[in-house]
Amino acid sequence: MSSSNAEGRAIAPETPPEVGAVASACRNLTVTGINAIAFWFAILLPFPILAMLYGGLVVEHTQVFFGLLASHATCLFVGHRYSPENRTHRRQ
Repeated sequence: MSSSNAEGRAIAPETPPEVGAVASACRNLTVTGINAIAFWFAILLPFPILAMLYGGLVVEHTQVFFGLLASHATCLFVGHRYSPENRTHRRQ
C-alpha cells in the first residue's frame, strides 16, 4: 500500500532488495546471451560472405552482400566482449 505525505501526494512503497537482485541477474543473463549470439554469428557470417564472393553473386545480390557485411560488423561490435571460457553459469 502507499501512504501520502503532508502535501497529499502518494508515496510509492520501497522496492525490496530481492527484486533488484533478480532484475540485475536477469539483465546480466540477457546481456551475456546477446553477446554470445553475436560472437558466434561473427564467426559464422564470413562463410556466406566468402561464398558470395567466390560464386560471383555480389553483382546480382548487392543488397544482400552489403547486408551481410553490415550484420558482420554489428556482430563483431556487440560480441567482442564475450569469452566462452569466462561464462558465469557453468554446468556442474
